[in-house]
Amino acid sequence: MYEPGWLVRANGDTLRGELENGFWQEAPSFVRYRPVALGASQLFQARQLRAFGFVGGRYFRHEQLLLDQAAETRLQELPRGNHVRLRADSVLAEVLLTGPAELLRLLLPGAAHYEVRAPASHPCA
Repeated sequence: MYEPGWLVRANGDTLRGELENGFWQEAPSFVRYRPVALGASQLFQARQLRAFGFVGGRYFRHEQLLLDQAAETRLQELPRGNHVRLRADSVLAEVLLTGPAELLRLLLPGAAHYEVRAPASHPCA
């Protein structure tokens, strides 16, 4: 199902039109875009995008996040002991909240990662 939206390509170009809404749980690996209803669609890989979103809806943005690769919520997959494996990764994260502080979410198999960001001068920081 296509819905009105926008995307920003890696080169900074902003395209407005319709995006196919996959109602993703995890961030999508690609997004289908078409400039007009019933027009031909174009496929964009996640790495080709800076951001994309739906008018009045979800919003995803490429971010560099520090992720715990050992994070796990599936009981059968939990390792013995305390394991932390932090690694920076460039990911397409969902922006849940914007304003004086931002809340980002990235769902990966086995765990949801959240990051709160606030400017250093803000009382939340």
